[in-house]
Amino acid sequence: MGMAQYHYLRECELSAALAQTRVDLAAGLSVQESAEAHLARLDAM
Repeated sequence: MGMAQYHYLRECELSAALAQTRVDLAAGLSVQESAEAHLARLDAM
């Protein structure tokens, strides 16, 4: 695979991940918080 093809496929992969993240955010399936709040939540688990 050439570098151009690799870069194209990588861009497709990143676009798909961004689209899925937007769907998750809209559905309330994600948590938006600071790094400190995230670490505190992980410590509480």
